[in-house]
Amino acid sequence: MTHKTDKETRERLVVSGAGTLSDAELLALVIREGTEGLSAVQLAENILSEFSGSLSELASADLSRIRRAGGCGTLRAVSIAASAELARRIVAEKALTVNTISSKEDVVRLFAPLAELPHEEFWVIYLTSGGKILASMFQSVSPRTAGFNTVDLNGLSEAGVLLTIVLMFIGGSPGSTAGGTKTTTLAVLVLNAVNSARKTRSITVFKRKLNDGAGRGFYHLYICYYNGGGRVVRAGTGKRKGIVI
Repeated sequence: MTHKTDKETRERLVVSGAGTLSDAELLALVIREGTEGLSAVQLAENILSEFSGSLSELASADLSRIRRAGGCGTLRAVSIAASAELARRIVAEKALTVNTISSKEDVVRLFAPLAELPHEEFWVIYLTSGGKILASMFQSVSPRTAGFNTVDLNGLSEAGVLLTIVLMFIGGSPGSTAGGTKTTTLAVLVLNAVNSARKTRSITVFKRKLNDGAGRGFYHLYICYYNGGGRVVRAGTGKRKGIVI
């Protein structure tokens, strides 16, 4: 393998730009000079090989490890550590400029500093009013079909948990892959309640008449599940543990 001299590396950056240089060549410009018998590029390759060729691993290493890598030495290690810290600060500064999240790229840019932290942190994105409405609409559909979630379900109130259970019980419409008792069953239940208020026995919808007893069995079933589900929620969120039915 033919190594370019340090002068050739600098000249290529001036002519063609930093993007044309390899990781080792860029690192060579940071450490500026090599050692006896090794050019800066060759020394940079030796340093990178100590970190499996990973710039990320090199940047996250402590100063003592960098100093021992490939005969780097203290002065060169300090230059590398300073350059890595500058890179982290640039990433953090760009993340602070994200005022509005409109794409997944914005989220990646906002959370990019997390990848370089030596410890674990928990970051939260608070939804705007419009985002809350969109999340609510998604969560009203998801429990009945896909089962995905875009918000932390552990943060739901008792009313939110109970509503989610009800939506899961209702499920989707006939002909879909969703489970549950189906939306048509709920429709019959509502029509049965309306007819009961009107004191009429038959249910007529879209010029079609349903059986007189249609919906009453479903009504009793919904009442049982509603009462049972409410007691489960209260048992799970109260002081007592277990399920009370």
